Amino acid sequence: MSELLASAAEFALRSAEPDPASAADHLYASGLRPRAGAMP
Repeated sequence: MSELLASAAEFALRSAEPDPASAADHLYASGLRPRAGAMP
């Protein structure tokens, strides 16, 4: 188990930082829906 965790940590540390412009893509299944009465 510790070997699996070590390889996962190594993968995460080597990975590139997410692009802020697309970091929230695919976060919501159907997109954001404004609340009733909220201003855009």
